[in-house]
Amino acid sequence: MISRIKYALLFLFALFYALTALLAIAGVAEAHSAQPAAPGPVSQSWYFAEGRVGAGFVQWITVGNPNTADCTVNVQYNYTMDGASTSLVKTVSFSVPHLSRHTQYVNGDLNIKQFAPGAATLSAIVSTSDCAGIVVERPMYFSGFHGTSSGTDVLGATTPQKTWYFAEVPSGSAGESFVAVLNPNTSDAHVTVTYYVGGIAPIEVTQTVHANARGTFQPNGIAQLVTHQHAAVKVTADQPIVVERASYFPGINGVSGSAAVMGIPAPANSWVLAAGTVRSGALENITIAADPGATAAIPFTITLIASSGATASFDETVDVHGQFVFNVNNNNVFTGHTDDVSAIVAAKNPDDKLLVQRQIFESYSGNNPKTPAWSAQGISDSPGVPMSTTAGPQIYSFAEGFTSANFNEWLMLVNPTNTDENVTVQLTNMLGEQSTNTVPVGAHSRVSFDVTSMVNNSANVFSLSKSAAYAVSATVSADGPFAVERVMYWNAFSTKGTSAIPGLAQAQVVA
Repeated sequence: MISRIKYALLFLFALFYALTALLAIAGVAEAHSAQPAAPGPVSQSWYFAEGRVGAGFVQWITVGNPNTADCTVNVQYNYTMDGASTSLVKTVSFSVPHLSRHTQYVNGDLNIKQFAPGAATLSAIVSTSDCAGIVVERPMYFSGFHGTSSGTDVLGATTPQKTWYFAEVPSGSAGESFVAVLNPNTSDAHVTVTYYVGGIAPIEVTQTVHANARGTFQPNGIAQLVTHQHAAVKVTADQPIVVERASYFPGINGVSGSAAVMGIPAPANSWVLAAGTVRSGALENITIAADPGATAAIPFTITLIASSGATASFDETVDVHGQFVFNVNNNNVFTGHTDDVSAIVAAKNPDDKLLVQRQIFESYSGNNPKTPAWSAQGISDSPGVPMSTTAGPQIYSFAEGFTSANFNEWLMLVNPTNTDENVTVQLTNMLGEQSTNTVPVGAHSRVSFDVTSMVNNSANVFSLSKSAAYAVSATVSADGPFAVERVMYWNAFSTKGTSAIPGLAQAQVVA
């Protein structure tokens, strides 16, 4: 067991991050502390429908343990080798020390190297039973797949269910998508994917996904979807399942990249999107889809929130079985606007429900103390957080995070309430070290918090001479409702990309 963990760590950090000598780093304004904050939300079970190793793909599972007790973690891989029809199952176990972050190398677990010609498509179930729970994400990078070399990251689902939703599934010239379905049950699941395209009659596709196996739906094989390019999706099954959407964007809106998003458990009346930018080289769109069960058009309001505290609202309507695409670049021109901008999407009728996703096509200029100048490009995709401006989560957990060479990490914080708030950011690294900052976020305001800078200025508590100090999980909390997304940029593994995800919120905890 020890040798496997050491191999994963050495492979991850020695081969890919190639750390250079430490540089002197200027301090940041926020005060540092070594005192731990309250543990963030956790779950004992996590599910990932999407995954691939070999043929250019490299994958990890990152685990955050914010508890005061060690956790024994089990990973069950359900995988199928390319060209085979039978799904295989393999289980591995490892320990994650208390108040620590762990990285598990999936290619090593399945003995399939990144560029091995024999590749496998997989799903994963991650669980623990001897501690209160953990936080789990799946970062994945790929080279030369469907015209792109990029990567994705998702926070796992904490419980299977019979229905899942997506506001946006691109196809045709808008991108190529795959809808991955994990059936974690001991009997087959009969799955129906319903596509809602341009207000026409919904299109249904059915498939049987075998027990303890992964199935894949491919929208690009449906002519109407390729023509319309965009669809909202509802996935239903006769047994609880987990669903993800992975999309690939070769040279679309000026950039190439990929984005994966976990299915939305249910439509909501109001969504808060903490991240967002229209800086030079970025195009931001927010896609709003009607609740598939709606029988009439749904009026809604989009409110943009600037870092300056200025806001602007726009009234729009989405048709039955339709989508509305809001171009943030074109509308972020109000007095007091800033390039970094958050958004609230809310139906006007309290009984109406919406599906929401935000896509950012972006070219990025990176700056890290270990690699002062580098560039990246990619696409991020996020549904945001279902909450109102008066009630919502006050604490979030993240498992993944990296702040060393050719990586930048940010926490995008938005306070949609009428009261100023203080947000506490606690980072925990793979050495079990912790550092805490307090960030003031004004009412109706947005803050872009630089996690890379925080790590590099934590020399009093982080052992920055060691690679593992730069791999961090996070607990983010506030004294009132707020939303947070973690944004990553990278130029590594012969890939370039970006990702943005909301953390596990208190309201999502599974008993």
